[in-house]
Amino acid sequence: MSILWRPLSFADRMKVLIAMIMVKMGKLKYDQFTEQELNDLIVPYFPQTLDIPVPIGKGQLTLLEGEISMPQSTNRIQLQLLCGLEIRVLANPIYRAHLVVIVSADPHYLSQHVTLTIENIRVDEVALINDEYALLSDTSKIIDSLSPVQLSGLLATPMKSALNILTAGTSNQAINYLQLYIGGSKQKILDYHRPQIENHVIQAIAENNLTFTLDPAEWRQNLFSRLGKHVVVEQSELRFYF
Repeated sequence: MSILWRPLSFADRMKVLIAMIMVKMGKLKYDQFTEQELNDLIVPYFPQTLDIPVPIGKGQLTLLEGEISMPQSTNRIQLQLLCGLEIRVLANPIYRAHLVVIVSADPHYLSQHVTLTIENIRVDEVALINDEYALLSDTSKIIDSLSPVQLSGLLATPMKSALNILTAGTSNQAINYLQLYIGGSKQKILDYHRPQIENHVIQAIAENNLTFTLDPAEWRQNLFSRLGKHVVVEQSELRFYF
């Protein structure tokens, strides 16, 4: 691919030429991006809301903000997400919590397209934050509102009948799901939804097409577009090797 000189000022062209000489002489082996530089790039992606499927009602996961780090222990790009999870049934919130979701990936440079992308995406952690935003409702009141018979007097069969119309034939699944809330454990609800959260976060990252095309008008990126070979995480930096 032909890299243009035209977008660069005269001073920046001189910088690129000097740097190219240093690379040829073995004096310059790599350039690097700091964590702060990468965090500046992801600001436009937040917030965004994802629909989370639930057996009854409506679930939403909102990615509120994200912060990139590059821990030396893994040499991977790590994205820590602050998320808000809310579950509503009959327009009433029955669960609400802030979560920390940690996602990691390997950087990958496509020299033929002069683009930086990520691969091997995985969710490493999903943790509950116990703060004032957290909410867990006893769903027995909701079930009671759907049936003239009180929950304490319901057996499995009448309960199934009471919910059968509401849940369009999936009452067993809905009952089991609503019973999770009666125990009063926020962590139990999170554990139930964790596989969905992980899948939807990974899918959202993939669909956002998090690729970064090097800008020929910025002299450092212009240089790497010409001579760059591969990209790795080292010493908490994203290093672009020549």
